[in-house]
Amino acid sequence: MKKILISAQELANQMAMGKKIKILDASLGSTVSNTTNEMASGIIPRALKFDLDDGFSDSLSVFPHTLPSSDVIAESCRKLGIDIEDSIVVYDNKGIYSSPRAYWMLTESGFKDVLILDGGLKSWVESGHRVDNAFSVPNALKSCPNVNSISNVKNTQEVRDNLSSKHFKLIDARSSGRFLGNDPEPRKGLKSGSIPKSLNIPFANVLNEAFYLDEKQIYDVFAKKGIVKSDSLVFSCGSGITACIVLVAAKIAGFENTSLYDGSWSEWAADEKNEIVI
Repeated sequence: MKKILISAQELANQMAMGKKIKILDASLGSTVSNTTNEMASGIIPRALKFDLDDGFSDSLSVFPHTLPSSDVIAESCRKLGIDIEDSIVVYDNKGIYSSPRAYWMLTESGFKDVLILDGGLKSWVESGHRVDNAFSVPNALKSCPNVNSISNVKNTQEVRDNLSSKHFKLIDARSSGRFLGNDPEPRKGLKSGSIPKSLNIPFANVLNEAFYLDEKQIYDVFAKKGIVKSDSLVFSCGSGITACIVLVAAKIAGFENTSLYDGSWSEWAADEKNEIVI
């Protein structure tokens, strides 16, 4: 299985040995999901800012964190100075939160060597490694990297069609309270509840605080929902960020057929034509 995670100590060792690594901080300016992890302060030395709120989201979409076009991704990567063949490590300041979204976006775009810092900045700091107070200045590429168009994405119509076709299992990464409609949605005016026939695996269920569970533990989480390796899995959440936590967990556990419902609950619940289960 392809390596997905790297520990803080392993990253520190590679940096000390002079390995050329592009380190990307994919922390969000603000989050709406309730988590028990506190944000760590500082920036890993040499890190560049991977901006999921701006350069790596569709600025014209009415929904948050919408996947941008491949041209926008390519231009944002060019400005950051990251190319397809670079060794890349992504992290965030909550441990495991928004970094899986960056990992998913880059790997689906064709980047060859991308890892997630397991435990994120929190693990880096608690391991005794130093931090900086400013991002590195990017060394922009002369031309855009040749990125792939991301195809492993489902739209709302495909999710609607799946209610009858049952081609895939839809997994919702929001908390059980939001999924069941017992807790209000953090985004003002958005209805509570869930998409019919979806399964709930809250993203916290595949984590041990700031770290991913191991392969077997993650597999057990999926198995308890009746999910098997041959299933086609599509992941959803509020806006497509925490869905990637569970999508990456599925990859760690050996599930191969994974996709993302990028519009997620923000798009589904905003359309009056869509059925909602409470």
